[in-house]
Amino acid sequence: MEENGLLVLELKELKFQRVEDKAKKADFFEFDGYLSTFGNVDLVDDVVVRGCFEESLRERMPKLLWQHDWKQPIGVFVECREDDKGLYVKGRLPMSDTFVAGRVIPQIEAGSVDSMSIGYSVKVAEYDMDTGIRYLKKVKLYEGSLVTLPANPEARVAAKKDLLNSYCKTIEIVSIDAPIVELTEDKKKEAEEKGKGLDVFVADGDKIKVHPKKAFAVKADALKQDLTKEQKAVMNKIYSELKLEEPYVEGKESTFCETEIRNLPVSKQITVIRYGKLSKSCSDYIVKALGKCGDTESETVKEQEKTIEEIKKLTKKWSEK
Repeated sequence: MEENGLLVLELKELKFQRVEDKAKKADFFEFDGYLSTFGNVDLVDDVVVRGCFEESLRERMPKLLWQHDWKQPIGVFVECREDDKGLYVKGRLPMSDTFVAGRVIPQIEAGSVDSMSIGYSVKVAEYDMDTGIRYLKKVKLYEGSLVTLPANPEARVAAKKDLLNSYCKTIEIVSIDAPIVELTEDKKKEAEEKGKGLDVFVADGDKIKVHPKKAFAVKADALKQDLTKEQKAVMNKIYSELKLEEPYVEGKESTFCETEIRNLPVSKQITVIRYGKLSKSCSDYIVKALGKCGDTESETVKEQEKTIEEIKKLTKKWSEK
């Protein structure tokens, strides 16, 4: 396969874990595995021969990139060498990089990115005219990338679950019917750091936990003011724990389901109607639910009736799509 003028081969195995570099006071995702294997024929009829990387590796370590984009480095290789099986590597992705935490890891979690490949140029190769197979005997290795579509169907991230468990620490969630108890001052700082500034946590005894209704409200408010990549990653993890569709997936429009709408206050429901999108199954529900809403301290009955009529018109239009 050729991309951006470079040939690419796929990674065979990856294992990830989180490590702490105490000297640098930083957290990393660490992985090891095989960036290429020797002797097998890939989908573009190439066979990598042992020894083809040795000269290049003596000159320089390959770069670690995202989707073969030189403008998007995502970490470093700390070891890269040949053995009997193939090109063995160890690499690190910095947790402090917002792109890594906000895009790379969520895409691995979603399953949209589960492979790696290398970018290289051929220096010495032999071509078998009978079989059509090319044997790569010497290449110049430029980079290794996390990629979406591999040329080699066996090139998969083998241990992404372990990586995700180490990245997304288990998020504890209170019952959706639990009262919303505000945090004490000594817990607010912990919640601020853990939630990347999102107002999703409540007090549950001596612990802080996510309250689903507060998470739904954050998603509604985000329709008017976008979240950061880090915040979106946190929201995706919360929704995953709630067994709901993750709201922030690249290339996919986010909608509000009945569960969210049913558990939002009227003011947030109105925000969703005016600025967002409803799933089709939710349209009928929202009309009925808001039609039965009672008095609130912030809205008069007359104001509610006006809002309900507006919502009915909008939901009818959406339900017909």
